[in-house]
Amino acid sequence: MTDDKKDRLIVEALGVSYVKKFGRSIAIIQNSNPEFIPNLATPEGFFWTWKRAQKMEWWLEFICVSSSANFLAISSLSKYLIKFINPTCFRDALAEFLEKNKK
Repeated sequence: MTDDKKDRLIVEALGVSYVKKFGRSIAIIQNSNPEFIPNLATPEGFFWTWKRAQKMEWWLEFICVSSSANFLAISSLSKYLIKFINPTCFRDALAEFLEKNKK
């Protein structure tokens, strides 16, 4: 899956409309002014996603499923934590979860 498709999947799962305009992603939130979405693979994008994803009904399932799968796949907790808080890895894990679960 391309990065653009991952971003679209995540943004739409967060209940935000996703529009590509002039090569830059924007979100139209209901009928308000457009809000530019930061690149989800950056620290700014990580926190934008994290803040909104925590409010979703699937959040705890994502944390439990992703945590146990990733923790079992590596040998140390510190490597797991570093991988999970990495913006690109977080985006990839979230997109994979959403794709599998069609949230």
